[in-house]
Amino acid sequence: MYAGLTIAFWALMVPVVKLLLADLTPEQVLSWVSLFASLTMLAKMAATGGLPALARYRPRDWAMLPLLGLTGMFAYNMLFYGAVRRIAIQDAYIINYLWPVMTCVFAAAILRDRIGPVKVAAICLSFLGVAVVVTKGSLTSVRPGDAAGIAMAFGAAVSYGLYSVLMKKADYERTSAVFVCYLTSFLACLATLGFRMPAVGWVQLLGLTVVGVLSYGMADNLWALALKLDDTAKVANIAYIGPFISLTLMSVILKEEIGAYSVIGLTLIIAGVALHNSRLAGAAGRRKGGA
Repeated sequence: MYAGLTIAFWALMVPVVKLLLADLTPEQVLSWVSLFASLTMLAKMAATGGLPALARYRPRDWAMLPLLGLTGMFAYNMLFYGAVRRIAIQDAYIINYLWPVMTCVFAAAILRDRIGPVKVAAICLSFLGVAVVVTKGSLTSVRPGDAAGIAMAFGAAVSYGLYSVLMKKADYERTSAVFVCYLTSFLACLATLGFRMPAVGWVQLLGLTVVGVLSYGMADNLWALALKLDDTAKVANIAYIGPFISLTLMSVILKEEIGAYSVIGLTLIIAGVALHNSRLAGAAGRRKGGA
């Protein structure tokens, strides 16, 4: 149940953001979204007695957490939103889904995780999926007008992959850390807007609330509950369905035709992520470590 709701909230985020960006700039969207997400995290801490976690952070933690917020919330979303405005949303979304693979790459570089032959194959499979998408199935050329959007979508994946690994290394209490990261993103947006919140209409405010509260705030909490209360393998399998649900919602809500190359590319990326997370990859890593 929790995993299903999380996937639904995440899937809904992409088409709603696309609609919001028709009238608002990335900074304007992210300012409201980050505000609502941080307030959602703050409410959870208040309801569960988690506020004292903030007082336990040391000065160096207060120096590190804003940097994480700038990397994983502000830079990630600004790059992803920028990509959504420049290329087809299905392309931006699928390229951005490379972030689990980038997490693997940064884990090897920063956490010294071993990458065996199975994980190398998984990474190559995912990058092949991206190649299918950026060349729209031709595997030969990229349209010059798409280069900036593709670079932004890839940059978003890199940003979130780095953020994920640094958060794992720091091992902060999750809710309080994510709250500070979203708050940092909100303040960074506010600074770019001259410290004036953008005016929005009621329909836009509804969309911003859906993204900030449901897709960014509550989804994070529900996902943690799903991992804690449900079978982990089942939760992981449900997660692989999420991107395809997002593609379906894009087609229904945005009336955007989903190309065959998108389905093939996303399938290759998901296959790479699944292979990376498989027992086969873990067993290969243990054998390499024991050699």
